[in-house]
Amino acid sequence: MNEDVWRVCNRPAIGFIVEGDGEYAVYPSLVARVLKTHGLYVRVQNAAGFSNIHSHLEELLTRQIALCHPLTMVIALDAQDPVRAGLHCSCEEARQELLRRARRCIAECGESHRYRPVPLSVEVVMQVPVFESWLLADLEGLRHHPSFHGVQPQNWANVDADVANPRGWLRQQATGRFNTKRPHIVKGAFDCCSVSNLEAGSRSFRKLAKELRSAYATWEAELRTSDVRSQP
Repeated sequence: MNEDVWRVCNRPAIGFIVEGDGEYAVYPSLVARVLKTHGLYVRVQNAAGFSNIHSHLEELLTRQIALCHPLTMVIALDAQDPVRAGLHCSCEEARQELLRRARRCIAECGESHRYRPVPLSVEVVMQVPVFESWLLADLEGLRHHPSFHGVQPQNWANVDADVANPRGWLRQQATGRFNTKRPHIVKGAFDCCSVSNLEAGSRSFRKLAKELRSAYATWEAELRTSDVRSQP
């Protein structure tokens, strides 16, 4: 294999920074399902809480860039956290500030040989209001989970805005104990859901899916470019 092609294949198409164990467990399979592909190299870094993303974003980014040089970086966090912490007036204000910091950090990394090649782009995805909200976008699929066989359809147009306390709703509707802090339990619930239904029912999930497809297109374009350069 040509060296340029090898470099692209061995860089993660997407590098994630997520805030919790649930996202860490779910995101790899969710990416594969959104992109309808298997074996794509993605890397997920668990920041272990929003406070660490807020306080140590630059450290988290530089660590991942130095380690594996993702082509695209995606930072994902619950939209309610920066507002509840009193750090920002809105989730969009928080998103813009994190995006500004991330872009500046990547630009600075690009000045050092240690970090090159740096990501070509970075995006911040807000899980509105929390990661588990997305499960409510496909109640039909969720009914296939043992804890939710009896859940009833709801008239929600956009679960991001229509459900104030998604975690509480899930616990209330579940048969038995449904612990949203247990990664394997949350992953099992997401595995029951249809990506197309999640996109239809959640604006913030559509944003994630859009960024994933854009990142995948970037990876494919880089692969083609490297392949062309390898031709005699």
